[in-house]
Amino acid sequence: MTACLGSCYTSVADAAPSNPRRRGTISITGDIRDVFLGYPAAWSAHDVEKVASFFTDDCVFEDMAVGVVNRYKEEAKDFAADGL
Repeated sequence: MTACLGSCYTSVADAAPSNPRRRGTISITGDIRDVFLGYPAAWSAHDVEKVASFFTDDCVFEDMAVGVVNRYKEEAKDFAADGL
């Protein structure tokens, strides 16, 4: 999930109207924008509760960079707390 959001977040930033390298138009809803911008911002702010708010109760969160799989929101939240 992190890798996808990271690359998607970069793509959204690259497509921003203020970016002179922009080649196309991208339109996203407010909810998706909140995820693309809010999720990495929550990690950067070291806000465990905000990070956890992006997970569903029955999520499977895999951090491929460290090779850890977390099942369910509480386990993912604990992982985030340890990492922040």
